[in-house]
Amino acid sequence: MLVLGVLVGIQGLLMEKGARRFWVIVGEVAAISVFFYDFDALFLTAAAVFLLIFLLVGYYNARRELEYTTEIRFFANTRGVIGKFITGILLFMVLLYVPQLSPQTAFVSSGTFSEFFQWSANIVEQWYPGIPLAGSFGDFAEKLVVGQLQGNPAFEQLPVSSQNATVATNASSLIDSFSQNLGLAIHASDTVSNVAYEFIVKTLTGWHNRFASAFLVGWSVVVFLILRSIGIVFTWIAQLLLGVVYEILLAFHIIATKEEQTTKETIRFQ
Repeated sequence: MLVLGVLVGIQGLLMEKGARRFWVIVGEVAAISVFFYDFDALFLTAAAVFLLIFLLVGYYNARRELEYTTEIRFFANTRGVIGKFITGILLFMVLLYVPQLSPQTAFVSSGTFSEFFQWSANIVEQWYPGIPLAGSFGDFAEKLVVGQLQGNPAFEQLPVSSQNATVATNASSLIDSFSQNLGLAIHASDTVSNVAYEFIVKTLTGWHNRFASAFLVGWSVVVFLILRSIGIVFTWIAQLLLGVVYEILLAFHIIATKEEQTTKETIRFQ
């Protein structure tokens, strides 16, 4: 995506003729779409049309910026075309994703979620050492029980063996309570990440069964907004990479800038 963003930015700066620009954009959209020929034809066509529109708007904004300013403002000139390209390509991906969507595929895979959860759990444990999110659900329940019983005089006066038995009994009851409230069959040996993943998938499945197609549309919008937020960072990175390429092209005299005199009308009070 970054490479395509850089190429799109260069074209936005250099391609002047409108007709040629249009057909080049059509070729770009066709070249991207051909890799998804076996996808649903209706969604593929819609995705290609939206990508074409966003690219046309991006190129138009870039050329207008160049034509109506007295100097080349590199980042202002390229931000629009690269931003529109990234928005268009993300919308393209989401539209192709919709026909494949189901409660099982709406969320990330179990392995990916587990990796992210473990990373997050390690950060949380640095701030709250008493909450072992990275371990088993049994350890998690026991830590919660111990935290509740600390400072209880009656518990602290018990022998160690009795304390351990009390913690084990209360932890088992707590796991049963979680199982009942979450609607899951939770075992002490289950990891916290697996329980969290199963609960999320169960919730998504419930929403899908309840709202059907509305769930698919809503979830697709959520995914697009999340990706678009991340896409802002990609836009900045693509602009920085394009800046390096732009300076290299100038240094090797492949492209050049020059000053031109233009006549411009203005309106003012007499």
